[in-house]
Amino acid sequence: MAAMESSHDRDNKCHPSFCSADSDVVLCSKDNVLFRVHSLTLKTTSGWFNTMFSLPRESDGFSDVLHLDEDADVLTGLLKMVSGMELPEMGSLDVVESILLAAEKYDMPGPVSIIRSTIAHHLTDANALRIYRLACSRFWKKEAQLASSYTLTLDLCSPAAMAEVSRMDGPAIAKLFLLHRRRRDALKDALDDPAYFSANDFPICDACERHLDHVQWISLKYAWLSRSEEAPFGRTTSVAQLHAPEVLAVVAATCPSCQKQMYMPAVTLRNLQRVVESLPQSIEFA
Repeated sequence: MAAMESSHDRDNKCHPSFCSADSDVVLCSKDNVLFRVHSLTLKTTSGWFNTMFSLPRESDGFSDVLHLDEDADVLTGLLKMVSGMELPEMGSLDVVESILLAAEKYDMPGPVSIIRSTIAHHLTDANALRIYRLACSRFWKKEAQLASSYTLTLDLCSPAAMAEVSRMDGPAIAKLFLLHRRRRDALKDALDDPAYFSANDFPICDACERHLDHVQWISLKYAWLSRSEEAPFGRTTSVAQLHAPEVLAVVAATCPSCQKQMYMPAVTLRNLQRVVESLPQSIEFA
């Protein structure tokens, strides 16, 4: 909670971007950095400050210091946003989330909208679950869908993932797990589809008419479906995935009797890529 004091410590450092002598409000971060700002700026950009400044005050000017719970990095970002200054560097998602929480706490819709419009720039596979959580909890549908597409390579049941998943609400968790389930089901259906892979429909070698058991193809399907739990595919297939042992075994497979190549390598690889790229890419909203 914020606290008002009748005087401020002269040893406190004033932030260089907020040290105007004609400002009528002094804010102090929890790490004792001062921010001199205009009350009009705060009143017109913050519902919280607008309410506070409408209350009777014993004195005006710099004799009052408003102590806030946020540190200097958070207040710097927040105040620059509402003051029309150049946006600060927000390389750390920790800082971004802290500014977002502060903006919501002080009822500042401007910074919230700025963070919403820029949060996608922070998306990586490593922080996708965190951004997904932030977006879902605020009903940011577009951002939540985009973030969910960055979770496709993650094992949602791993300890690291569960630590973030456990912070989500029920609907967000359900949508995310449903996406991953839909992808596994679609992958199985596609790998079993003769329209993609003739091995599912032709048990006889077309050259010597020997029965083929398609061991290599069955092994590939088993490997890909098993891997879809702990090491799922992303939005596309990687070079490493297309050079995995089970894929190379299919490409090199020949009829045991006449040695005719059982599968067309180029077509098989292209269809494997198409299968992965056709899988559901993001969560759905009703």
